[in-house]
Amino acid sequence: MKVKLTESQYNRLLTEDTGENWGRVSKTVNAFIVRLFKKIRDKIQNGGLKMNSDIVDFIKNDVFLTQEEAIILAHNFKVMVDYHSEQDLDELLGKPMEYMGVWKIPTHIPTVVELTGRGYPDGRVYVMGRTPQEALSTITHGSENDFEVGQMDELDVDSIIDEFDMDIVDGVFPQKGMVQNDFYDDDMDGKFEVLPYIDDDQNEPMSWRYDLKKQQLNNLLKNIG
Repeated sequence: MKVKLTESQYNRLLTEDTGENWGRVSKTVNAFIVRLFKKIRDKIQNGGLKMNSDIVDFIKNDVFLTQEEAIILAHNFKVMVDYHSEQDLDELLGKPMEYMGVWKIPTHIPTVVELTGRGYPDGRVYVMGRTPQEALSTITHGSENDFEVGQMDELDVDSIIDEFDMDIVDGVFPQKGMVQNDFYDDDMDGKFEVLPYIDDDQNEPMSWRYDLKKQQLNNLLKNIG
């Protein structure tokens, strides 16, 4: 069942873009968000939603919000709601929400191309976080499963094959452990540019627009809440 919005409910959900990556989501819980949280809780208790990625997809596809807005709402649902109880969610009205999003970090990715060698092509690292500092800390102090390396579709494998007169390249393998090592530098200020990730960003070149695959995003979403 899709969440039906009246015009007034939809207007209460939407706010002016604050320029702080919140999009149209209110920074405090309003009546619509309470209603949405109740719908999500009901679906979880009935077995309709199981994983964090299911919650994000439900908000995105059934309430017609962006992926970034859906992540903020899903994160705050996980933080605020005990979905195994009959908690009175109306008590959440007016409570402050916290930001959560995916961050992208352009950097050089240590990469092995099988049968050829190692290089450092340009790439992007993706990680969840409330702030850029938390995103960097997750890479530095977390596990390799806490961040993702993009697909590097811009890497011109055909030119490698032509240059080295090879018939087959069996695979391109980013070295996540070496990526993580690069973030251990104590002098982190200004070393990396940490940018909010926007799904299907029309300002990105086509080669970067789909760099983060759905399976990789679902892995990152394990870290919300």
